[in-house]
Amino acid sequence: ELLDLPKNAAGAVGAIQRNAERLTAMTEQLGILAAVTSDARVSIKREPIDLATIAARVCDRLRGLAEAAGIVLRVTGACERKAMGESGLIEHALENLIMNAVRHAGGTSLVRVDLAATELAGRPAVSIAVIDQGPGIASENRERIFEAFWKAGKPGGSGLGLAIVQSIAEALGGSVSVSDTDPAGTSFTLIFRAA
Repeated sequence: ELLDLPKNAAGAVGAIQRNAERLTAMTEQLGILAAVTSDARVSIKREPIDLATIAARVCDRLRGLAEAAGIVLRVTGACERKAMGESGLIEHALENLIMNAVRHAGGTSLVRVDLAATELAGRPAVSIAVIDQGPGIASENRERIFEAFWKAGKPGGSGLGLAIVQSIAEALGGSVSVSDTDPAGTSFTLIFRAA
Protein backbone atom coordinates (compact mmCIF):
# COMPACT_ATOMS: atom_id res chain seq x y z
CA GLU A 1 0.00 0.00 0.00
CA LEU A 2 1.41 3.42 -0.97
CA LEU A 3 1.71 6.18 1.56
CA ASP A 4 -0.30 9.30 0.96
CA LEU A 5 2.48 11.89 1.16
CA PRO A 6 1.81 15.60 1.47
CA LYS A 7 2.47 17.56 -1.71
CA ASN A 8 5.69 19.13 -0.41
CA ALA A 9 7.04 15.68 0.60
CA ALA A 10 7.92 14.88 -3.01
CA GLY A 11 10.25 17.90 -3.07
CA ALA A 12 11.80 16.82 0.23
CA VAL A 13 12.34 13.28 -1.06
CA GLY A 14 13.99 14.69 -4.17
CA ALA A 15 16.29 16.88 -2.06
CA ILE A 16 17.22 13.90 0.12
CA GLN A 17 18.03 11.85 -2.99
CA ARG A 18 20.20 14.63 -4.49
CA ASN A 19 22.06 15.04 -1.18
CA ALA A 20 22.60 11.28 -0.91
CA GLU A 21 24.02 11.22 -4.45
CA ARG A 22 26.27 14.17 -3.62
CA LEU A 23 27.53 12.49 -0.44
CA THR A 24 28.18 9.26 -2.35
CA ALA A 25 30.20 11.16 -4.97
CA MET A 26 32.14 13.01 -2.24
CA THR A 27 32.91 9.73 -0.47
CA GLU A 28 34.24 8.27 -3.73
CA GLN A 29 36.35 11.40 -4.31
CA LEU A 30 37.77 11.23 -0.77
CA GLY A 31 38.64 7.56 -1.27
CA ILE A 32 40.57 8.34 -4.45
CA LEU A 33 42.32 11.30 -2.81
CA ALA A 34 43.37 9.11 0.12
CA ALA A 35 44.59 6.35 -2.18
CA VAL A 36 46.82 8.58 -4.30
CA THR A 37 48.21 10.67 -1.45
CA SER A 38 49.10 7.79 0.87
CA ASP A 39 52.01 5.38 0.90
CA ALA A 40 49.76 2.99 -1.03
CA ARG A 41 50.46 4.92 -4.21
CA VAL A 42 53.73 3.06 -4.66
CA SER A 43 51.59 0.07 -5.61
CA ILE A 44 49.87 1.86 -8.49
CA LYS A 45 50.30 -0.29 -11.58
CA ARG A 46 51.72 1.80 -14.39
CA GLU A 47 51.36 0.59 -17.97
CA PRO A 48 51.28 2.12 -21.47
CA ILE A 49 47.98 4.01 -21.86
CA ASP A 50 46.40 5.37 -25.05
CA LEU A 51 45.16 8.80 -23.95
CA ALA A 52 43.07 9.20 -27.12
CA THR A 53 41.02 6.15 -26.12
CA ILE A 54 40.57 7.47 -22.58
CA ALA A 55 39.62 10.95 -23.87
CA ALA A 56 37.02 9.49 -26.25
CA ARG A 57 35.55 7.26 -23.52
CA VAL A 58 35.26 10.07 -20.95
CA CYS A 59 33.80 12.50 -23.51
CA ASP A 60 31.24 9.91 -24.60
CA ARG A 61 30.25 9.33 -20.98
CA LEU A 62 29.89 13.08 -20.23
CA ARG A 63 28.40 14.19 -23.56
CA GLY A 64 24.78 14.15 -22.30
CA LEU A 65 25.67 16.26 -19.24
CA ALA A 66 27.58 18.71 -21.44
CA GLU A 67 24.81 18.98 -24.04
CA ALA A 68 22.23 19.63 -21.30
CA ALA A 69 24.39 22.62 -20.29
CA GLY A 70 24.70 23.83 -23.90
CA ILE A 71 28.33 22.68 -24.16
CA VAL A 72 29.88 20.79 -27.08
CA LEU A 73 32.67 18.36 -26.16
CA ARG A 74 35.31 17.70 -28.80
CA VAL A 75 38.54 15.69 -28.79
CA THR A 76 41.25 17.39 -30.88
CA GLY A 77 44.90 16.82 -31.61
CA ALA A 78 46.67 13.53 -32.02
CA CYS A 79 49.57 11.75 -30.44
CA GLU A 80 51.19 8.49 -31.47
CA ARG A 81 52.87 8.16 -28.08
CA LYS A 82 51.33 6.24 -25.22
CA ALA A 83 51.53 7.57 -21.68
CA MET A 84 52.79 5.63 -18.66
CA GLY A 85 50.05 5.55 -16.09
CA GLU A 86 47.03 3.80 -14.66
CA SER A 87 43.98 4.11 -16.90
CA GLY A 88 41.37 4.35 -14.12
CA LEU A 89 43.22 7.18 -12.37
CA ILE A 90 43.88 9.10 -15.59
CA GLU A 91 40.24 8.65 -16.57
CA HIS A 92 39.11 10.00 -13.20
CA ALA A 93 41.41 13.03 -13.44
CA LEU A 94 40.19 13.81 -16.97
CA GLU A 95 36.56 13.41 -15.91
CA ASN A 96 37.09 15.89 -13.05
CA LEU A 97 38.64 18.43 -15.44
CA ILE A 98 35.88 18.07 -18.03
CA MET A 99 33.13 18.33 -15.41
CA ASN A 100 34.75 21.51 -14.05
CA ALA A 101 34.96 22.94 -17.56
CA VAL A 102 31.29 22.16 -18.22
CA ARG A 103 30.28 23.67 -14.86
CA HIS A 104 32.26 26.88 -15.36
CA ALA A 105 32.22 27.42 -19.14
CA GLY A 106 28.71 28.85 -19.08
CA GLY A 107 26.36 29.43 -21.97
CA THR A 108 26.70 27.78 -25.32
CA SER A 109 30.35 27.03 -25.89
CA LEU A 110 32.95 24.44 -26.75
CA VAL A 111 35.11 22.38 -24.39
CA ARG A 112 38.07 20.83 -26.18
CA VAL A 113 40.13 17.89 -25.00
CA ASP A 114 43.42 18.31 -26.84
CA LEU A 115 46.13 15.64 -27.13
CA ALA A 116 49.76 16.34 -28.01
CA ALA A 117 53.30 15.03 -27.76
CA THR A 118 55.44 17.11 -25.42
CA GLU A 119 58.29 16.81 -22.91
CA LEU A 120 58.43 16.44 -19.14
CA ALA A 121 61.75 17.17 -17.45
CA GLY A 122 63.50 16.85 -20.83
CA ARG A 123 61.99 13.43 -21.60
CA PRO A 124 59.27 12.41 -24.07
CA ALA A 125 55.78 12.86 -22.67
CA VAL A 126 52.12 13.13 -23.64
CA SER A 127 49.80 15.99 -22.74
CA ILE A 128 46.03 16.10 -22.51
CA ALA A 129 44.51 19.56 -22.08
CA VAL A 130 40.93 20.48 -21.24
CA ILE A 131 40.24 23.90 -22.75
CA ASP A 132 37.07 25.88 -22.12
CA GLN A 133 35.71 29.25 -23.23
CA GLY A 134 34.49 30.32 -19.80
CA PRO A 135 35.34 33.40 -17.76
CA GLY A 136 38.75 32.10 -16.70
CA ILE A 137 40.21 31.94 -13.21
CA ALA A 138 40.97 35.12 -11.30
CA SER A 139 44.69 35.55 -10.69
CA GLU A 140 44.15 35.74 -6.92
CA ASN A 141 42.59 32.25 -7.00
CA ARG A 142 45.30 30.54 -9.06
CA GLU A 143 47.44 29.42 -6.13
CA ARG A 144 44.46 27.97 -4.24
CA ILE A 145 42.59 26.04 -6.92
CA PHE A 146 44.42 22.78 -6.21
CA GLU A 147 43.72 22.91 -2.44
CA ALA A 148 41.30 20.28 -1.16
CA PHE A 149 37.84 21.69 -0.31
CA TRP A 150 38.63 25.14 -1.73
CA LYS A 151 35.94 26.46 -4.06
CA ALA A 152 35.34 29.68 -5.95
CA GLY A 153 32.53 30.81 -8.17
CA LYS A 154 29.51 28.69 -8.94
CA PRO A 155 27.91 26.52 -6.26
CA GLY A 156 28.15 22.76 -6.55
CA GLY A 157 30.99 20.34 -6.41
CA SER A 158 32.91 19.30 -3.33
CA GLY A 159 36.07 21.33 -3.78
CA LEU A 160 37.99 18.06 -4.18
CA GLY A 161 38.17 17.69 -7.96
CA LEU A 162 41.29 19.70 -8.73
CA ALA A 163 43.10 18.46 -5.59
CA ILE A 164 42.45 14.93 -6.84
CA VAL A 165 43.63 15.80 -10.36
CA GLN A 166 46.90 17.18 -8.97
CA SER A 167 47.38 14.19 -6.65
CA ILE A 168 46.78 11.73 -9.49
CA ALA A 169 49.20 13.55 -11.78
CA GLU A 170 51.90 13.57 -9.08
CA ALA A 171 51.27 9.93 -8.09
CA LEU A 172 51.85 8.93 -11.72
CA GLY A 173 55.03 11.04 -12.02
CA GLY A 174 53.28 13.68 -14.13
CA SER A 175 52.10 17.23 -13.70
CA VAL A 176 49.07 19.47 -14.07
CA SER A 177 49.08 23.16 -14.91
CA VAL A 178 46.54 25.88 -15.57
CA SER A 179 46.71 28.78 -18.01
CA ASP A 180 44.46 31.38 -19.61
CA THR A 181 43.28 30.96 -23.18
CA ASP A 182 42.77 33.73 -25.71
CA PRO A 183 40.37 35.54 -25.89
CA ALA A 184 38.73 33.96 -22.82
CA GLY A 185 38.74 30.69 -20.96
CA THR A 186 41.02 28.32 -19.14
CA SER A 187 43.24 25.41 -20.09
CA PHE A 188 44.15 22.65 -17.63
CA THR A 189 46.97 20.49 -18.96
CA LEU A 190 47.92 17.06 -17.65
CA ILE A 191 51.35 15.76 -18.71
CA PHE A 192 52.46 12.15 -18.28
CA ARG A 193 55.74 10.49 -19.20
CA ALA A 194 55.67 8.60 -22.48
CA ALA A 195 55.79 4.81 -22.39
